[in-house]
Amino acid sequence: MKTYVKLTLSLWCLVTMHTYAQVGMTTNTPNKNAVLDLNNANGTNTKGLLLPKVALTAINSALPMSDHITGMKVYNTATAGTGINAVTPGEYCNDGTQWVRTPSNAWYPEGNNSTTTINFVGTIDAVDFVTRTNNVERMRVTSGGQVLVGTTTVPAGGTNSKMIIDNGTSAGALQIKDGTEGADKFLVSDANGVGSWQTITPKTNAVGKWLMSSSSNYFNADVMTIETGTSTIEAGDSVGLTAVTNGVKVPEGTYMVYITHDVGGNEYGKYSLLIGGVDVFAAFYAGWLGGAGFYLSVPADGITLQSGFTANGAGRLPMKNHYATPPYSSSYTLSVTFLKVS
Repeated sequence: MKTYVKLTLSLWCLVTMHTYAQVGMTTNTPNKNAVLDLNNANGTNTKGLLLPKVALTAINSALPMSDHITGMKVYNTATAGTGINAVTPGEYCNDGTQWVRTPSNAWYPEGNNSTTTINFVGTIDAVDFVTRTNNVERMRVTSGGQVLVGTTTVPAGGTNSKMIIDNGTSAGALQIKDGTEGADKFLVSDANGVGSWQTITPKTNAVGKWLMSSSSNYFNADVMTIETGTSTIEAGDSVGLTAVTNGVKVPEGTYMVYITHDVGGNEYGKYSLLIGGVDVFAAFYAGWLGGAGFYLSVPADGITLQSGFTANGAGRLPMKNHYATPPYSSSYTLSVTFLKVS
């Protein structure tokens, strides 16, 4: 009798399981789409599913399993492995080749909250981070920290650049608007590297020209003679030169001085520009001096320049003209251009 009852009960269970093809725990009506349904029939669940707790050794190691099994899910209790293969306590699923951690905080495209300073979007290995729109790469942050826009590789010369924009042959790769922008403005940095758009006025160097001339001056050999004559300032002077008797008053500044000087005839001698009778510039020449120049630094109270001539250049070159004995008489013309550089 007992044998008969047991056999009947066993057959009934097999028939029942075969009929439904689902297993229900805490319910007699398992969901037909589930292999295993752990929900109460009335939906009042008070308990959860406890995953097997195992101690994984590394992402790329199947241990303590004998092999990687796709779909195997466990709760890891160990902190083990190194580098990109390290594992920490949490839920893992195996993809058939390695363990993949189930994110504890999913990053949602529609926005996230309750984030902390440890949350980020990016990579944890030495691989570039790529962003796309319409399935086309638009920007890349290299594993070395360079930001590339419009290119996937660092171009020649860009090794030390933090941002590289490649717009091909189209102009206007970079647009910066902050309210100070405008046509023909320049982006100028302050001492802290903060840039703003500025209007740059090209610097125009002040220029002035001093002219002196005389139809007759007398020169003695080896004796510096101050040249006398008509002293004028050419029209258009922007330096602030002032013509004085046999000279010129030059205001404060640093100048490039350019001189042409011609003593009538074919004389040889030494030409000088003087301050208080002392040479600040001297040149030996024959008959005509052109293209000579020097830098002149003028103090705050300005200086007065005069021109002088020694007939034979302090013994260097003999006088050669039609006069037999000194003093020698000759005409001269002088042009001195002052280009203010600071």
